[in-house]
Amino acid sequence: MMSAVFESISHGLNYGTRAEPNTALFHDCLLCPAATFVTLTIDGLLRGSIGSISATEPLVNNIYHNAYSAAFEDPRFLPLNSDEFPLLDIEISILSERESLSFRSEDELLQQLQPGADGLILTEGETTVTFLPNVWEQLVDADTFVTELKQTAGLTPHYWSDTLIAERFSVTSFKKSH
Repeated sequence: MMSAVFESISHGLNYGTRAEPNTALFHDCLLCPAATFVTLTIDGLLRGSIGSISATEPLVNNIYHNAYSAAFEDPRFLPLNSDEFPLLDIEISILSERESLSFRSEDELLQQLQPGADGLILTEGETTVTFLPNVWEQLVDADTFVTELKQTAGLTPHYWSDTLIAERFSVTSFKKSH
Protein backbone atom coordinates (compact mmCIF):
# COMPACT_ATOMS: atom_id res chain seq x y z
CA MET A 1 0.00 0.00 0.00
CA MET A 2 2.83 2.41 0.77
CA SER A 3 4.24 1.76 -2.68
CA ALA A 4 0.96 3.07 -4.11
CA VAL A 5 1.42 6.34 -2.19
CA PHE A 6 5.03 6.73 -3.32
CA GLU A 7 4.19 5.91 -6.95
CA SER A 8 1.29 8.34 -7.04
CA ILE A 9 3.24 11.23 -5.51
CA SER A 10 6.35 10.49 -7.60
CA HIS A 11 4.25 10.54 -10.76
CA GLY A 12 2.72 13.85 -9.70
CA LEU A 13 6.13 15.38 -9.06
CA ASN A 14 7.59 14.08 -12.34
CA TYR A 15 4.65 14.66 -14.70
CA GLY A 16 2.33 17.08 -12.92
CA THR A 17 -0.65 14.75 -13.39
CA ARG A 18 -2.62 12.17 -11.46
CA ALA A 19 -1.61 8.54 -12.09
CA GLU A 20 -3.79 5.46 -12.31
CA PRO A 21 -2.40 2.27 -10.78
CA ASN A 22 -1.63 -0.78 -12.86
CA THR A 23 -4.04 -3.01 -10.94
CA ALA A 24 -2.49 -6.16 -12.43
CA LEU A 25 0.53 -5.55 -10.17
CA PHE A 26 -1.46 -5.57 -6.93
CA HIS A 27 -2.85 -8.42 -4.83
CA ASP A 28 -6.59 -9.10 -5.10
CA CYS A 29 -7.18 -7.84 -1.55
CA LEU A 30 -6.16 -4.35 -2.73
CA LEU A 31 -8.79 -4.46 -5.47
CA CYS A 32 -11.80 -4.63 -3.14
CA PRO A 33 -13.72 -1.37 -2.67
CA ALA A 34 -12.56 0.67 0.32
CA ALA A 35 -12.56 4.22 1.65
CA THR A 36 -9.24 5.68 2.77
CA PHE A 37 -7.52 8.81 3.97
CA VAL A 38 -3.90 9.60 3.18
CA THR A 39 -2.24 11.95 5.66
CA LEU A 40 1.14 13.54 5.00
CA THR A 41 3.24 15.18 7.72
CA ILE A 42 6.72 16.69 7.89
CA ASP A 43 8.38 16.92 11.30
CA GLY A 44 5.03 16.20 12.95
CA LEU A 45 3.23 19.04 11.16
CA LEU A 46 0.34 18.36 8.82
CA ARG A 47 1.32 18.75 5.15
CA GLY A 48 -1.83 17.36 3.53
CA SER A 49 -4.72 15.03 4.28
CA ILE A 50 -7.39 13.98 1.83
CA GLY A 51 -9.75 11.05 1.92
CA SER A 52 -13.00 9.38 1.08
CA ILE A 53 -15.78 8.35 3.43
CA SER A 54 -17.49 6.00 0.97
CA ALA A 55 -16.02 2.89 -0.65
CA THR A 56 -16.65 3.70 -4.31
CA GLU A 57 -13.51 2.29 -5.94
CA PRO A 58 -10.85 -0.38 -5.35
CA LEU A 59 -8.59 0.21 -2.35
CA VAL A 60 -5.42 0.73 -4.42
CA ASN A 61 -7.17 3.26 -6.69
CA ASN A 62 -8.50 5.14 -3.67
CA ILE A 63 -5.02 5.28 -2.13
CA TYR A 64 -3.50 6.52 -5.41
CA HIS A 65 -6.12 9.25 -5.77
CA ASN A 66 -5.99 10.38 -2.14
CA ALA A 67 -2.17 10.38 -2.07
CA TYR A 68 -2.06 12.64 -5.11
CA SER A 69 -4.77 14.90 -3.70
CA ALA A 70 -3.09 15.13 -0.27
CA ALA A 71 0.23 16.06 -1.90
CA PHE A 72 -0.99 18.45 -4.58
CA GLU A 73 -4.63 19.44 -4.05
CA ASP A 74 -5.20 19.98 -0.32
CA PRO A 75 -6.45 23.60 -0.37
CA ARG A 76 -4.76 24.33 2.96
CA PHE A 77 -1.28 23.93 1.47
CA LEU A 78 0.80 24.71 -1.59
CA PRO A 79 1.47 21.68 -3.80
CA LEU A 80 4.22 19.41 -2.50
CA ASN A 81 7.66 20.02 -4.01
CA SER A 82 10.46 17.55 -4.70
CA ASP A 83 12.54 18.83 -1.75
CA GLU A 84 9.74 17.89 0.67
CA PHE A 85 9.11 14.41 -0.73
CA PRO A 86 11.94 12.61 1.13
CA LEU A 87 10.88 14.29 4.40
CA LEU A 88 7.31 12.96 4.35
CA ASP A 89 5.81 10.78 7.03
CA ILE A 90 2.81 8.97 5.57
CA GLU A 91 -0.27 7.47 7.17
CA ILE A 92 -2.87 5.46 5.28
CA SER A 93 -6.16 5.03 7.15
CA ILE A 94 -8.63 2.45 5.85
CA LEU A 95 -12.12 3.21 7.09
CA SER A 96 -14.51 0.60 8.45
CA GLU A 97 -18.17 0.52 7.50
CA ARG A 98 -20.04 3.51 8.91
CA GLU A 99 -22.43 3.00 11.81
CA SER A 100 -25.39 5.38 12.09
CA LEU A 101 -25.91 6.74 15.59
CA SER A 102 -29.38 7.31 17.05
CA PHE A 103 -29.72 10.22 19.43
CA ARG A 104 -32.18 12.93 20.46
CA SER A 105 -29.73 15.37 21.98
CA GLU A 106 -26.08 16.30 21.84
CA ASP A 107 -25.56 14.67 25.25
CA GLU A 108 -26.90 11.36 23.88
CA LEU A 109 -24.52 11.63 20.92
CA LEU A 110 -21.55 12.39 23.17
CA GLN A 111 -22.29 9.39 25.40
CA GLN A 112 -22.06 7.04 22.41
CA LEU A 113 -18.61 8.17 21.28
CA GLN A 114 -15.54 6.14 22.18
CA PRO A 115 -12.65 8.62 22.59
CA GLY A 116 -9.52 7.50 20.79
CA ALA A 117 -11.35 4.84 18.79
CA ASP A 118 -14.19 6.48 16.87
CA GLY A 119 -13.98 8.63 13.81
CA LEU A 120 -17.09 10.74 13.30
CA ILE A 121 -19.00 11.95 10.26
CA LEU A 122 -21.53 14.76 10.74
CA THR A 123 -24.00 15.70 8.04
CA GLU A 124 -26.27 18.73 8.16
CA GLY A 125 -28.13 19.42 4.94
CA GLU A 126 -25.63 19.41 2.07
CA THR A 127 -22.59 19.70 4.36
CA THR A 128 -20.64 16.64 5.48
CA VAL A 129 -17.48 16.75 7.61
CA THR A 130 -15.37 14.11 9.29
CA PHE A 131 -12.67 13.67 11.89
CA LEU A 132 -10.49 10.57 11.86
CA PRO A 133 -9.91 8.80 15.19
CA ASN A 134 -6.39 10.25 15.43
CA VAL A 135 -7.92 13.71 16.00
CA TRP A 136 -8.64 12.54 19.57
CA GLU A 137 -4.90 12.98 20.18
CA GLN A 138 -5.43 16.76 20.05
CA LEU A 139 -9.03 16.95 21.32
CA VAL A 140 -9.22 15.03 24.56
CA ASP A 141 -12.95 14.82 25.23
CA ALA A 142 -16.09 14.08 23.25
CA ASP A 143 -17.57 17.54 23.76
CA THR A 144 -14.51 19.26 22.28
CA PHE A 145 -14.33 16.68 19.49
CA VAL A 146 -17.93 17.31 18.38
CA THR A 147 -17.68 21.09 18.88
CA GLU A 148 -14.56 21.32 16.69
CA LEU A 149 -16.16 19.11 14.04
CA LYS A 150 -19.26 21.33 13.96
CA GLN A 151 -17.04 24.39 13.55
CA THR A 152 -15.23 22.65 10.68
CA ALA A 153 -18.67 22.41 9.04
CA GLY A 154 -19.15 26.16 9.50
CA LEU A 155 -21.64 25.67 12.34
CA THR A 156 -21.54 27.45 15.69
CA PRO A 157 -20.16 25.54 18.70
CA HIS A 158 -23.61 25.17 20.29
CA TYR A 159 -25.46 24.41 17.04
CA TRP A 160 -28.02 21.64 17.33
CA SER A 161 -30.68 20.38 14.95
CA ASP A 162 -33.03 17.41 14.78
CA THR A 163 -31.83 16.87 11.20
CA LEU A 164 -28.16 16.42 12.17
CA ILE A 165 -26.88 12.98 11.13
CA ALA A 166 -23.94 11.33 12.90
CA GLU A 167 -22.07 8.20 11.86
CA ARG A 168 -19.05 6.65 13.49
CA PHE A 169 -16.30 4.48 12.05
CA SER A 170 -12.95 3.01 13.00
CA VAL A 171 -9.76 2.84 10.97
CA THR A 172 -6.92 0.46 10.31
CA SER A 173 -3.80 2.57 9.87
CA PHE A 174 -0.42 2.01 8.30
CA LYS A 175 2.44 4.46 8.87
CA LYS A 176 5.77 5.06 7.19
CA SER A 177 8.30 7.53 8.54
CA HIS A 178 11.03 8.98 6.36
